[in-house]
Formats: sequence, C-alpha cells, structure tokens
Amino acid sequence: MENGLFIVDNYSIYTWTLFIVTRNNAFTTFKRLVRILQNENNNSISAIKTDHGGEFQNEKIDKFCEKYSIKYNFQYLEHHNKMIW
Repeated sequence: MENGLFIVDNYSIYTWTLFIVTRNNAFTTFKRLVRILQNENNNSISAIKTDHGGEFQNEKIDKFCEKYSIKYNFQYLEHHNKMIW
C-alpha cells in the first residue's frame, strides 16, 4: 500500500500529489520537489506549514530549511499529511 504526500501552494492553489512507499520517504520526496521548483522553475519557497507528522519533525528537515532559508511551522491541518507553502 502506498502513502500519499499532498503539497499545496497557498498562492496559486496548485496541488501536487506524490505517492511514496513509506512515510520515511516523505522528506526525500519533498526535498526532490523543492529542488525542482527552485532550480528548474526558478521559484522560491519562503515557508512551509505541516501537521505534526513525525516525518517532518527531525534534524534533516531543520538543516534543509536552514540551508535554503525556508521558514516552517507545525500546526494542526484539517487534512493530515498535507503540506502547505
């Protein structure tokens, strides 16, 4: 069974639905998408919001966001496992 990672751009309301084998792959998948958006499409991600899912509460995401100057916060979202920036 695959899991889904749902990412929504608050500005354009564009939504990405990414399928991942396990929740452990969520950060790697997110990191890949950020690099594509920032490098290939010349977009900038200034902030992200996530639910309290453990896949985005770790040192890896802290270092990644610091490196790319991305602010983030954790909050309860109506739909779990949804990331918004």
